[in-house]
Amino acid sequence: MAEVMADIKKVDLQYLKEAVKEPVNFWGMAGFAVAAAYTGSIIPLGAALVTEGLYLATVPANALYRRLVDTRTKKHLFEMRRRQREKLIDSFDPREREAMDMQLQDKLLEYKQGMGLLPSSTGKQQGALPAASEDQGRASS
Repeated sequence: MAEVMADIKKVDLQYLKEAVKEPVNFWGMAGFAVAAAYTGSIIPLGAALVTEGLYLATVPANALYRRLVDTRTKKHLFEMRRRQREKLIDSFDPREREAMDMQLQDKLLEYKQGMGLLPSSTGKQQGALPAASEDQGRASS
């Protein structure tokens, strides 16, 4: 039970942290600070405090905002994994890279044949993609 509550608080803090970092929040607070400096009064600062409290109480709890944050996080993780994969591939020697490319081409061909996008190989060499001239010949007929 305590683990579930800790997970809920952790998740809520994640959304709260993201809400504080939003440009809308920053520029809203900057606007209140400018208003306070311009008027020479602390009333805009009090209004800023109340507005910030309402903002931080409602926005992180909103399901739409949570989906937005989750989408951003997934996109960030996807990009990070892609960069790590490219860095790893760059560390391979040319023979390893060529072998990996051939393996990916074989998997792609297998997938396309399984989906019915390509005719299954009857007399062709297994695992080889059709040559560019063969693709053009099929497209013209």
